[in-house]
Amino acid sequence: MISGVPPADVCVPEAVRRLAGAASMHPVWMNEFGGLTFEVKDECASHFIKWFPAGQSHALRDEAARLAWAARFTPVPTVLGHGEDTAGAWMVTAALPGDNAVCDRWKADPRTAVTAIGQGLRALHDRLPVEDCPFTWAAEDRIAAVRQHARPASPAPRSWTPPGHQVLDIRETLALLEDLPP
Repeated sequence: MISGVPPADVCVPEAVRRLAGAASMHPVWMNEFGGLTFEVKDECASHFIKWFPAGQSHALRDEAARLAWAARFTPVPTVLGHGEDTAGAWMVTAALPGDNAVCDRWKADPRTAVTAIGQGLRALHDRLPVEDCPFTWAAEDRIAAVRQHARPASPAPRSWTPPGHQVLDIRETLALLEDLPP
């Protein structure tokens, strides 16, 4: 599996158990790096806990910063908290109204789901002031971020690289990344 709904019996990280407390919870997403998202419900509200294994905490810190910036311009999940320990990192967000695009209802009606996703992305891009965006996705900046995680004290690449590249060492990983196409 690259990404998708995890099995119901997925191993719940201790931090997620602690954050959920006595509330009911179920897994709703697993990414290709072992990151997990859980929906947590109690009598009062619903929220989500996103967890990434150790070595990927920067991704959730970065996501929390992007959400905080975007919240000034458009509806996005409110970050209720984030942190990390030796096992991994987590971020807790308030739920937004609606259903997951990969729930049975929308998988049975993909035209409506894809149309709604496209309209939502269009609205997001129309509302965000792109010229004032403090974030970048330029290849050079992403490579610099990888270099930062490749310090000698960093985990081996297998903790932050896709499965097909996990056999590479840090030097080989960086060489592959730095060979940008023209």
